[in-house]
Amino acid sequence: CDSTFMSEVMPKVGHAIRSAYHWVDMEHPIFLYLDNAGGHGTKEIVDEYVQMLAETYNVICIHQRPRSPATNMLDLGVWMALQSVVEKLHFRHRKEVGALCRTVEDAWEKLEPVKLQNVYNRWLKVLDLIIEDEGGDALVESKRGKLFTTPSPEAEDLDEEQEGEAD
Repeated sequence: CDSTFMSEVMPKVGHAIRSAYHWVDMEHPIFLYLDNAGGHGTKEIVDEYVQMLAETYNVICIHQRPRSPATNMLDLGVWMALQSVVEKLHFRHRKEVGALCRTVEDAWEKLEPVKLQNVYNRWLKVLDLIIEDEGGDALVESKRGKLFTTPSPEAEDLDEEQEGEAD
């Protein structure tokens, strides 16, 4: 994406978010988490659409910490979950871009919600590990697997605070 594209599409994103969550009153903010990867536009454009989303749609943009893939839910598994469905659906199909785009759209529709819930649960565990490591992320990879499955009360509290803010 570039700045021009982002300037054009973000009002549509704000409208789509409010439409999708129509039951959330306009007085209550909805939070949109953005990673810090490139492609969101120049700093000026990002500041513009962040302000527009807040003022027009009460959608509050929260940017993840820079260079912190451990807290990025897309990196924690959303892309892998979607990719696995795409690979199954697109196996032995033509490599034409339009066909692949249709497969990706179909994969998103067929993606089981539990896959996204699993990524969210992993994110809570990652927050625990960052707390345990006093802000570091060294434990994120070393403490993977079934032995480390229950989020701490602190991570649950963070989640409940965010839910309360979105209500």
